[in-house]
Amino acid sequence: MSTAVATAATAATATRGAPKLAVDRVSKRYGSVTALHETSLQLHQGEFLTLLGPSGSGKTTLLMMVAGLVEPDSGTILIDGREATYAPPFKRDIGMVFQNYALFPHLSIFENIAFPLRMRRRPEALVKSEVARVLELVQLPHVADRLPRQLSGGQQQRIALARCIVYRPSIILMDEPLGALDKKLRDQLQIEIKHLHRQIGSTILYVTHDQQETLTMSDRVCLMNHGRVEQLGTPHDLYFRPQTVFAADFLGDSNILPASVAGADGEAMLAIRLPGFEGALRAPRRPGIGNSVRVMIRPESLRLAQQPEPGWNALPAVVTEMIFAGGVTRYIMKVPGGQQMVLADLTMETSMSVELGREVTVQWRPESTILLPGDEGSAA
Repeated sequence: MSTAVATAATAATATRGAPKLAVDRVSKRYGSVTALHETSLQLHQGEFLTLLGPSGSGKTTLLMMVAGLVEPDSGTILIDGREATYAPPFKRDIGMVFQNYALFPHLSIFENIAFPLRMRRRPEALVKSEVARVLELVQLPHVADRLPRQLSGGQQQRIALARCIVYRPSIILMDEPLGALDKKLRDQLQIEIKHLHRQIGSTILYVTHDQQETLTMSDRVCLMNHGRVEQLGTPHDLYFRPQTVFAADFLGDSNILPASVAGADGEAMLAIRLPGFEGALRAPRRPGIGNSVRVMIRPESLRLAQQPEPGWNALPAVVTEMIFAGGVTRYIMKVPGGQQMVLADLTMETSMSVELGREVTVQWRPESTILLPGDEGSAA
């Protein structure tokens, strides 16, 4: 992550008081392999922070170090201002929710949820009231006497979440908890977890590689790549203001084309040229951008047009494929220079009918053009 991005992220959270979790320059190696380079991160009270990235990006390694299941090679971890770098898991006041539920198969749902309270020797009256409270929160008060195998996968995951929150841990860690569920159930539980998070004000550190989960649930996102933080910010920041080609390409669909800066176009805009296209396009100025750049446009920002709108960017294109996906139709096109672009449009009966091989005009607002460094490894 660039210094500018790190400074902005730190400034954005500095006014929120002492963090619940402070990870300072932690790292982890396994032999010659660096699983996590020096990484710093803060998580604040009531925040939902998602660690997002592909397999091998270091997100689970970081989560396991916070949980106390993996020891860092360097750095420090503070929880509620207390040193926890090498503290055992049971002394960290954290709760964990795993992908495989980890429920005791021989215990009733009531006893599964009561287990962490009984381990802490809570009075029986408190155990009963707290178990009843969280069963109501996860909307499953009627399953208290059942065994885990008598519940669906989605119900078991909600019980695993109830068991985690019943003893009110300082931080809840979730390691891809919805990964084993089908899409419809996964989408439903995303909303339920988000509502539950708001209702109880819990502090959550969540790991996933699912982009939609991230955008749906997170207050902030820590995008990771090759054991490093690629970008840290709100879902809106990462989607509309990615700092690197990796960030632009990983989160959401994107059209990324090579380009060069031809010069200034007023105070706020730059003139951009694409290979194979003689005309100039316009894009907002961006600090730290050199002459060789990449241009990113989201598919939903593109429009097909008979005649380009005045002041809009426009390219001639040939439609090579049209994909009807119910509410959305995707047009795959070739633009000058042989590059491919994808346009996503809401499907309506009055939508423009386009024949394959037909030449069209694709257009978009200059403000929807995002400039990225030409070097994939650098940040703007």
